Amino acid sequence: MLNLSLLSLIILLGSIQGSILTLVLFLSKEKGPVRQKYLAWFTLILAYNSIQVFLYTTESPLVIYCPNTFFPVFHIFCLGPLLLLYIVSNTIGVSNLPYSLWKYFIPSIISFLINLIHALLFFTKALGPSTPQMLWPVFSRILQAEHIILILAFAWFWFQSYSILNRWNKINQQDKENPETTNPIIYIWLKRLLFALLTSYGIWAITIFATILFDLTVNLAFPLEISLALLVYWIAFVGNQKIQILQIQKEKINSSILDLLEPSEINTLINKMQQIMEQQKCYLDPELNLSRFAQVTELNSRYISAICNQVLKLGFGEFVNQYRIREAKTRLSDPQYQHLTIAGIALESGFNSIQTFQRVFKQTEGITPREFQNNQPKTLLKT
Repeated sequence: MLNLSLLSLIILLGSIQGSILTLVLFLSKEKGPVRQKYLAWFTLILAYNSIQVFLYTTESPLVIYCPNTFFPVFHIFCLGPLLLLYIVSNTIGVSNLPYSLWKYFIPSIISFLINLIHALLFFTKALGPSTPQMLWPVFSRILQAEHIILILAFAWFWFQSYSILNRWNKINQQDKENPETTNPIIYIWLKRLLFALLTSYGIWAITIFATILFDLTVNLAFPLEISLALLVYWIAFVGNQKIQILQIQKEKINSSILDLLEPSEINTLINKMQQIMEQQKCYLDPELNLSRFAQVTELNSRYISAICNQVLKLGFGEFVNQYRIREAKTRLSDPQYQHLTIAGIALESGFNSIQTFQRVFKQTEGITPREFQNNQPKTLLKT
């Protein structure tokens, strides 16, 4: 018999809502679905955590089947990176992050490995018959340390996300002609999401530190889980609707702009964009943006944006980076640039950081710049 209460029912409904929202986001056919997938994984973790809390607080016999016993927090470590990736994918683009994506999940990987070792020792009784009793005090200390690291790590990811969002907004305030960046819906939604998470984070931090510092034995999970359940409701009914509205508006803007042009005129604009990019090598400018390129081409930035998104199926940054990668490949295979380092070639090809270059190159070519260089014919590099 489950020990149900109003609070546990709210948590259960929140987990169900989170699961439904996760499915909706994963099955979304929206253009550029990667950003939705980050939010989907985020809500999935919240839903999974709420289900575990529900089973635990209602004393359900199903709780023994939850991996939470041996892997209590490794999935929570993923929330910070997923938040950052969601913010970045909606603003500056994931390719502009300074590190490879997997590096943001290192704390989660370490937590998983530590708990995996604990589980293996527990079940195999590798330390003798009393292994479970011996491991529990150690595991308890590790769990406390993990919670503290979790709080600090999430704070870092939150401030990084907030900083990126603010920088992106300030830059875009200067670009009044670009309809993709001046629409305030995405900025307002992301900012509200961050502050909603900050509220839950504050409750979480108070809960953890109160439990550790004052050695409280009472269950303090309810305030946090209720706030997370409300957060999931809000994301589902408010935030996701705003994103859908934004996407519809963006598609209408781009479609209406292109509807004013004949197919031959669109092809003429594409040819002009490509010719100027190739002949003047605008992509070598690391500060190149939509406004600057519009000035060089003497084209309306709305036309450029619409053509990139609707015709070429690329963001403007992706459109530019394909030329930079092409330039980098030429330099990597040309012996006259052998004196340059990979970083030097990246900067001379128009990238403003080696990390961004490494990531974009790997995403485009499937191998690293060094591997590409090493694969060049020996005779070519020696001549």
